[in-house]
Amino acid sequence: MNSVIESNLIDWDAFINDDFDAYFKARVMALLDAIEFALGKSISDRGTEETVKRFGRSLEEDAS
Repeated sequence: MNSVIESNLIDWDAFINDDFDAYFKARVMALLDAIEFALGKSISDRGTEETVKRFGRSLEEDAS
């Protein structure tokens, strides 16, 4: 079941622990990564003030 869940860009740990915030943030990151890969371009505003305001953190790769 783990691989089926993760194949849909869903973080298994967040899913199994019923942690919606962690699930949502991880899913957003995974979807943004997939979009960047498909377009061959980076998304430049992952760390803007508005992003941090809406998600509570930067969505840049090295942000924690």
